[in-house]
Amino acid sequence: MEWMFMPLRRYADFSGRSRRMEYWSWLLLQVLLAIGYWVLVIAFAGAAVLSGDLTGMFAAGGAVVLVSIIYGLLGLFFLIPGLAVSVRRLHDSNRSGWWLLGPMIPYVLIIFLTFGATAAIGPKPDQATLASLGLGILALTLVMLLMSLIVIIFMLLDGTPGPNKYGPNPKAPAPVGVFS
Repeated sequence: MEWMFMPLRRYADFSGRSRRMEYWSWLLLQVLLAIGYWVLVIAFAGAAVLSGDLTGMFAAGGAVVLVSIIYGLLGLFFLIPGLAVSVRRLHDSNRSGWWLLGPMIPYVLIIFLTFGATAAIGPKPDQATLASLGLGILALTLVMLLMSLIVIIFMLLDGTPGPNKYGPNPKAPAPVGVFS
């Protein structure tokens, strides 16, 4: 349980190293929160359907909106510690945190390609233009998936033994003074 909340204690600390236990416990916390959110949404939606009256449906809909707003704000609050623990996890395997941008670059290119091509080809594009646009988006999607897989593999690998350029080994016991 301590590992789940460690990224919150190191909220915006992008330096140093983090163990696999800290990273995967943080992700487990995110999954548990998402499951809790969906259980609440489904329970409120089920209550709305079972109530049968319009007032009960509005109340349940309002509860879903409120829970969704709280969950969204929590997601924004957890964004920075999530990025920080991911960067520190990459540091543990002696890799730069810039690897996290690998899957994002093709994603951004897909967005620019889609909107740019839509503006450039006009309201009635021909089939060849649409096919080439589709192939470009498919290729970028495959690159994005490949880069995501590479980052996941990096997160699964054990850290470098001993100190590296990002700091001391987080698995190493802390030095204890003789007269502490």
